[in-house]
Amino acid sequence: MKRLSFWIKSGLHALASCAGATLLYTLIIGLQLGSIPRTLLTYYPVNYLIFGSMLLMMLCSNIYKGTCSLVISFGATRRELFGALQLYRLIPALGGLLIVPVLLLLTGAPAPAALLSGVGTFLLNLSAMSIGSVLGICMMRFGKAALVVTILLFMALGGVGGYLAATQMSSETAFSVHLQKQTLLLFAAAAAAVYAAALATEHMFIRNYEVRI
Repeated sequence: MKRLSFWIKSGLHALASCAGATLLYTLIIGLQLGSIPRTLLTYYPVNYLIFGSMLLMMLCSNIYKGTCSLVISFGATRRELFGALQLYRLIPALGGLLIVPVLLLLTGAPAPAALLSGVGTFLLNLSAMSIGSVLGICMMRFGKAALVVTILLFMALGGVGGYLAATQMSSETAFSVHLQKQTLLLFAAAAAAVYAAALATEHMFIRNYEVRI
């Protein structure tokens, strides 16, 4: 029960870190642009989608360095650890599913658009954290080479994310790209593939942990 509580608290901490860092980032950008509070409220969901996903990816990439080994040393089984890691990723993703639609509704966005934006945020957060898990495992196995690949990937994602943020923020129909139903279905299929790949990689990695008899 204590180990379950630990993972729930860790997931909530990741969610709070993502929401708080995104808020700080939004305020800094807003102050530079001289934006009014209502505009900042519109910017926040977009920043949460892009900046937040990158932050969650980095958090997941670091989870294997100490936390997993520590939990195993305290008597957790491989199966328990595998399930706990899914919970750790699910909590922040569900947080995005709730936060983004609520904020968009407060700005006057239509309810269907807000809901689809929340689903898109959930899928992107889950995909980002799955990629982060794979990168974390690669860094554990391959060291500096994986670290270089990770830095390049973050740079590429930062460039793409910055472009998307600029185009979305300059439009009154924020999240318009993500509100296309066909696009969302394709995105869901891609997210499922990424998550499945992460599960397979994680399973192979965790089964090599030494556990107490």
